[in-house]
Amino acid sequence: MIQKQARLKNHPNVVASEHLNPNDPRPRDPKRERPKDNRVFKTRADDINDDKEFSVYNKNERFCSFHERKGHKLGECKAFSKKTLEERTDWIKKAGLCFRCLVGKHRAKQCKENVKCGKCKSERHPTILHKDKVEKQEKRGEK
Repeated sequence: MIQKQARLKNHPNVVASEHLNPNDPRPRDPKRERPKDNRVFKTRADDINDDKEFSVYNKNERFCSFHERKGHKLGECKAFSKKTLEERTDWIKKAGLCFRCLVGKHRAKQCKENVKCGKCKSERHPTILHKDKVEKQEKRGEK
């Protein structure tokens, strides 16, 4: 009998099953079986808003991501402000910074920071990303 069970269990065409007893000719009803403990583990959580994304650095900390050092903020950086608006926006995009607060790795739509342009008083962009009318006219002339 043991040899018969061993042959059955080791045969490549027979699938071993825990719920079948070789001495019991009738298969068990799957509806009557106890439900197995099925667990699902989520490995990717996009819905979580991590506060680190919104405050990479302390609000009071003066850090320039252009120079990668403390001392001043990106919006106050003289070297960064000397670049053209197009160069500044390209750099911010490549650095993955927010176009509103110039710090976190989030989008401007999601930004919780209060920002106000010192030139046009808009709350949609910081002063360093203000688009002067002169720059608009220059671009029209180039086309």
